[in-house]
Amino acid sequence: MSLCHYGEVFGTWAFLTITKGLIACHQTILNHTGDKDLHKLLVEVINQVFAQFHSNKAALGADFLRLNNEKGWLIPPPLHINKTSM
Repeated sequence: MSLCHYGEVFGTWAFLTITKGLIACHQTILNHTGDKDLHKLLVEVINQVFAQFHSNKAALGADFLRLNNEKGWLIPPPLHINKTSM
């Protein structure tokens, strides 16, 4: 069983809630778009914005990880220690 920090749970919950809301909003827009070219354009824009958002979020996560490692704020768990040698 893996335990999560409160912030991780809240962040995941917030992301899923916002994503579900955006999916519903975009689906409504797409369903009410009569023009095929406009429909295709809306789909392409949505895909681009979604990809850009996730690439920015991944880059920010990498920056935080690098900063945590450089500052010593992130301490990795100890490697396997043989208790018989202690």
